[in-house]
Amino acid sequence: MLKLTVGFSTGSLAILAEAAHSALDLLAAGITFLVVHIADLPPDDNHPYGHARAEHLGALAEAVLLVVTALLVLRESFLRVFVHTEMPETSVWAFAVMLISLAVDWRRSRALRQAAAEFKSQALAADAAHFTNDMVSTAVVLVGLTLIAVAQPLALIPEWLLMRIDAVAAAIVALIALWVSWGMSVHAVRALMDDVPADLSRRLVRQVTALPDVIPESVRMRTRFVGHQPFVE
Repeated sequence: MLKLTVGFSTGSLAILAEAAHSALDLLAAGITFLVVHIADLPPDDNHPYGHARAEHLGALAEAVLLVVTALLVLRESFLRVFVHTEMPETSVWAFAVMLISLAVDWRRSRALRQAAAEFKSQALAADAAHFTNDMVSTAVVLVGLTLIAVAQPLALIPEWLLMRIDAVAAAIVALIALWVSWGMSVHAVRALMDDVPADLSRRLVRQVTALPDVIPESVRMRTRFVGHQPFVE
């Protein structure tokens, strides 16, 4: 709400992009809260391997939300650069809100990393990466605002470029979000598709075959991971 208010009052597309990003963070945190609860349910008749893969579905949903928002921001950035340029106002409130956001994101990402390591949760690890990315995008916006605030009164940068810095910063935020969503999607899809290291089954077969009284060439092995729990048949 702070970012949205300051973004509209200053006309900064970069801050509005950050506000949209933060709104998604709230939705993503709600999704994570739901999928972590589902993933913790014990195995039942319908889910003999448990429910841990709900975490990967949650990460995939977060990635889709990020992509949609990033594409909308990229579209608006294109319009601000090539169609209707606009110089955003800089104020102490804009810097204050972004610095508060930076501090909050740092505390969130640190807490989530610790929880992800303690509980071996893919969903919490994805959220930690998500909020670490937020810190980077916030830093990009702060750099853009600083350039406008310093360069405009001193005429250090041509006006045509200065009027587009904010839109370029917003585009960088969107591209960072696309990069993070790609990594989250690839990891989630691989987990849902039972992707395992290529030589894992071969190494297990060799170990079992080396046991006494095992008939040579008789061992067949299948492995899968549900969450962090391995299952071997």
